[in-house]
Amino acid sequence: NLIGQFGVGFYSGYLVADKMTVTTKSMNSDKTHTWSSDAKSGFTVREEGEIEGSSGTRIVLDVKEDCSEYLEEATLRRLLKRYSEFLQFPIELYASKTTYDDEVDEEATKKARESDPDAKEVTKSVTNVKFDYEVV
Repeated sequence: NLIGQFGVGFYSGYLVADKMTVTTKSMNSDKTHTWSSDAKSGFTVREEGEIEGSSGTRIVLDVKEDCSEYLEEATLRRLLKRYSEFLQFPIELYASKTTYDDEVDEEATKKARESDPDAKEVTKSVTNVKFDYEVV
């Protein structure tokens, strides 16, 4: 019954999820609506939820235990690129971005200057990992 109401593409989320929650907000309304279902006992629609900005949709899947590979960033990125090619709106993925910065190593610099007062500052590479939404 859910296939007829929402289409095969949407229903396919249940191949990997026990529950789906869709929160959406139209540009033409201040109201936000949340739809949720476990595909077994029907669905509910409530006027609730939050969306950043003037409009948008967020889909949350409660992934089944045996489908954890779909939580990996590389897998999600590959699938989103493959199957969203013809969508006319941006798809965002919450992903990590790693940067490497050089900073002065105070302890190593102090040690180096004990034997050579004119020694240059010693630097070390520091890994920074940040998470943010990016357009796929």
